[in-house]
Amino acid sequence: MKHFVIKKEHYLANYVFAEKRKGSLKYLSKVLILLLTLFTFNCLYADPIFVELNTNKTKENVSVNDSITGLLTKHVIIAFDDFVLKQFSNYLLEGSIIKSKLRRAMSDLGLRHGDYYSLVNFSISAYNDDINELVRPIKDSKGNELVWRPFKSIEDVLSQNEWTNMIVSQGRDYVGRGAFSLLTGAKAYALTTVPSKDGKMVNRTYLLMVTDDNYNGNDDYNKEFSTLWYENPNCRLSKTAFTSHCKNVNLFYKFLYNKKYNIASSGERSYDVHVYDVNPQSYVALPSVVNYPANLGLRQINDGYQLNFECSTVSQDYIIKKMQVIYIDNKNQEHKTEFANDTTVIINIPHSDIGTQDSLKVFLRGWIQQNDKLYGGLLLSPDDSLSQRLNVSIKLELKNEARLFGIIPIPSLLWSFTDNTNVAVTVWSVISILLLILFMWWLVRKLIFDNTTYHPNNKQIKIKRIK
Repeated sequence: MKHFVIKKEHYLANYVFAEKRKGSLKYLSKVLILLLTLFTFNCLYADPIFVELNTNKTKENVSVNDSITGLLTKHVIIAFDDFVLKQFSNYLLEGSIIKSKLRRAMSDLGLRHGDYYSLVNFSISAYNDDINELVRPIKDSKGNELVWRPFKSIEDVLSQNEWTNMIVSQGRDYVGRGAFSLLTGAKAYALTTVPSKDGKMVNRTYLLMVTDDNYNGNDDYNKEFSTLWYENPNCRLSKTAFTSHCKNVNLFYKFLYNKKYNIASSGERSYDVHVYDVNPQSYVALPSVVNYPANLGLRQINDGYQLNFECSTVSQDYIIKKMQVIYIDNKNQEHKTEFANDTTVIINIPHSDIGTQDSLKVFLRGWIQQNDKLYGGLLLSPDDSLSQRLNVSIKLELKNEARLFGIIPIPSLLWSFTDNTNVAVTVWSVISILLLILFMWWLVRKLIFDNTTYHPNNKQIKIKRIK
């Protein structure tokens, strides 16, 4: 049997170095674990993007009315002044010339199927109690109000009842003595007497007033209401309610004079069909009434890009009846998404629709109802030449956001587990940093091992054979 003797001092040195190496590795491991824990906590809790992994917002299923797209629709309100100057009374009672002028006026407006009409009388007695009776819907032969009736033909409009019944029985005779036209507020009350019914809406509203345009015989519209007290000192009609209502209507609408069709003339006086365009106080732009982000929530997803945004009106004064989001692909083809009301919009755009494009053309078109609680029948349409600002064009820049540390592109295969670019970048950043930490740990461990392991010199070790 052979035995070898190693000097004690060399063995002790090797032992001390080995113990130091173990202590250093334990300390380094604790530091690395602490750093890893802090980094993971920061990713999971300090950055909210991981929450999106459990968020699955989908587009609401909403019904869209296709009938509001295309040709502009109209609503014609025909208002008859029940009390005109004596020299024009026979024209009102007989009606033939008035009908002739109304035919021409409606023909010039181009009424067609899909449009609507309403017939009203206006005048009020100084002995009446309710100012809202200034304008009253005319009833047909069956006793039904001629309000928002579908237009069939001009003759159909004028033959819903006997002329005498509509004008005399429901007009002059109904009001009685002490009657006045109150032209100052007749237009405002005529509009609000025929509010939208059953969700009916139009793009244009016209008011045809058959009147002598005489302000209660005093030619001073500023003093018109006061004339009622000359007739009846105990008049209970509220001037405050009258002026307040007119002001409320004027907040939303304006009556623009269009033209007139003369029925008869007498000296400086004339009896005419006056045509007014009933327009909103302003034709709004889409961004001023609908909230949506400027970039439409554009983000990169695994299969391409996605538009993801909330769309809602800025106030209850407007309602989104229909919205279109249209993007143009690399073949110049349109891709259209439609929705109504306030909703979350999600549109996926595949890589095949983008190709080598570095930008995306998107168009927004909105059909907006003016929800004024007064008339409510006005639908602002992007097809209307007066509402062109309801068409919006946006150019979106397409960027590859799936880059590790903002530099190295991440292949789509490596982030197929999510459609969120931020999540993919964060996950692979964590993985990359973990790999880097492991590599550093291995490198440090190797360096420590190499520096603390004793490598004896053969000349310092004496091996002696013992017999």
